[in-house]
Parts: sequence; C-alpha cells; structure tokens
Amino acid sequence: MRDDRPERHCLAVYRELAHSPGRETDDAEILRATGAHLERAGFAVSYVTPDELPEDPTGAPPSLFVMCERLGALETLRRYEEVGATGVNGVGGIRNTYRDLTIQRFEKDGVPFPRSVLVESAAPLDGEGLDLANGTPCWVKRGDVHATEAGPV
Repeated sequence: MRDDRPERHCLAVYRELAHSPGRETDDAEILRATGAHLERAGFAVSYVTPDELPEDPTGAPPSLFVMCERLGALETLRRYEEVGATGVNGVGGIRNTYRDLTIQRFEKDGVPFPRSVLVESAAPLDGEGLDLANGTPCWVKRGDVHATEAGPV
C-alpha cells in the first residue's frame, strides 16, 4: 500500500544514456528495482531523466536517489539539497567520483593510488604532456566522468 504523504515521496533520476555505453538498460533497471523496493515500503517514487529535472527546487520531493553524473544535473540537484532534499548518492559524493577530485582527495588523505597526472586534452603533445608515462605502459582516462563510449579511450 502506497503512502502519499509528501515526506514519503522520492525522486529517482536516471543516469545519462551517454554515461552507460553498452549498459544503458542495466543502469535504468537498477534504478527501477530500487524504486520498486521503496514502493513496497510505502514510498511514492517519480522517475525522471536528468533533462527532465525541474530547475526550481521548491517542489522537489524530500528524498532523492540518483545515478546521473553530468554537471548541469548535479547543479540542479545541489539546489534541491539546499532547500532540504536528502540524496542517496548526494551531489558531493557523485562529484567526488570525477577523477580530478578523486586524485586530489586520495593524495590529501594518503590513500594509495596509481600515479596519476591530469593533462589538458587540448594541450600540444610536447613538453610535459608528451612523455608522461616515460615509456611505461599507462592507462589514459577522462579526468571527469566515467565511460562515455563503449570502447577504450
């Protein structure tokens, strides 16, 4: 039985399709399975894509569970949090998964982590950017969000 009190309403935000290459339906199914569990517990759940997030946070449900990663969507969700919404996978936690912040946090907190160097992708391939790996095999990744294409970088 669903409880329609406003405090029992959750907003579920899907991951951007571009951030789930090869597993677009998997991520959506995970979100829906979570929502189904909450509905069995008496919550009302609304589902939206990041592009469908209302800009105005005043009507936002008090609870959020999200899989989105894009900065624009995170900024909107941050405004929801500012007016009291509680997020599972809150904006700060999601943003901390961007490699640029992960590297900084791990270094600051002394967490062992492979040597990582952030390089501006528009920089010319000479000087520091050319010999980063010093001939050693390395893994090139984006500095922000995770996979946005099915194959390797």
